Amino acid sequence: MRILSVSIKGYRSVDDVFLNLDGLNIFHGENGVGKTNLYNALKLVQAAATGEFSKFIVREGGMQSILSENSKRNADRSKIIFEVRFSTFSDDDDYYSYGITAGLVPQKTAFGEKIVLGDGFEFEPQIKTEKLIFHNGRKSHTLMFRENGFLKVMDREMAVLDMSNAIRLFPSATALSSLTDAERFPEVLRVKHEIMGWRFYHGFRTDIESPIRKPCYAVSDTVLHSSGANLAAVLATHKYIVQDLDVVEELIADTFGGAILEISRPERTVSFGLRFPQSNRTSNAWELSDGTLQYICLAVALTSSSLPPFIVLNEPDNSLHPDMLRSLAVLISSASKRSQIWVVTHSPILKDILEESGTSKSRHVIKRGLHTWIEGLALNGEVNTF
Repeated sequence: MRILSVSIKGYRSVDDVFLNLDGLNIFHGENGVGKTNLYNALKLVQAAATGEFSKFIVREGGMQSILSENSKRNADRSKIIFEVRFSTFSDDDDYYSYGITAGLVPQKTAFGEKIVLGDGFEFEPQIKTEKLIFHNGRKSHTLMFRENGFLKVMDREMAVLDMSNAIRLFPSATALSSLTDAERFPEVLRVKHEIMGWRFYHGFRTDIESPIRKPCYAVSDTVLHSSGANLAAVLATHKYIVQDLDVVEELIADTFGGAILEISRPERTVSFGLRFPQSNRTSNAWELSDGTLQYICLAVALTSSSLPPFIVLNEPDNSLHPDMLRSLAVLISSASKRSQIWVVTHSPILKDILEESGTSKSRHVIKRGLHTWIEGLALNGEVNTF
């Protein structure tokens, strides 16, 4: 599936944004304009699928902290609303839409003390509604509808079932994560697994204690974790099992003056390093520079034979020498033909090179008053560039 559009309301600095997405989506802007808030809203959508929605919000400071200024001032708007639309195959007239609304847990103050009403704790969200709808031309079919504790779901026979008693939903638990029966609810599970497959690469830890620098357990995997912690295992999988590591090996040799990627034979753990032409020994991962590790992680993340359906890259140019940016841009552009890519960058060089590919125009993220906005954004979700 391809994400057609995202709608974000009431989340931090993003008061109300509706945006259509392309295959390659480039976002640039000054520090503090809210670029991170835009894609963190998508991380919250993924958290709704994985069951981490409430934990994500509490880690961010609780519902009180993440509401936009307008939402805090207006009791009727004291909620966050996210909606994502997905196309089915290549036909954009047939699409799914998943939406979730969450607000504050009801409470009152008595004798100077806060009293929480109903189930839930003070800082966690209370989910008001969730909807998953399949749109087929002019028709629509509600596959899942949740309002507070009430839940109905359409099964594979197109029968609508009241699941309110079968699944006890705490106010902070998402219905999307609670439904697990793929046999009974295949369409719901299809969308759920699609969202769970998204990857957010928000930089990679490269300090001396980073797991990327250490051997990792030899467990086969073709997709790099968001942390990059399974890098050595992914490299070994592509070398010894899938046997398609040629592209990464060539990229490393071209970028690092003929360096050879060396991967240990997997036993309980596996490790990797680089052998440079001017050296008679292999430099282990813990010896490599921050920029070298960052580039290897990006190369692996963007060239896998089984790319995630949606990849978010936050400032991928960090720690990279300017001479590497053209190679990185080629990697991103090539990956966008097989996966949908969202890139946040402060680098005008990377932005310009990506735009030269002709795949997409960049979006300039700005502050309009207190709120995050995208320059030229129209009501229909398109961005007018001048």
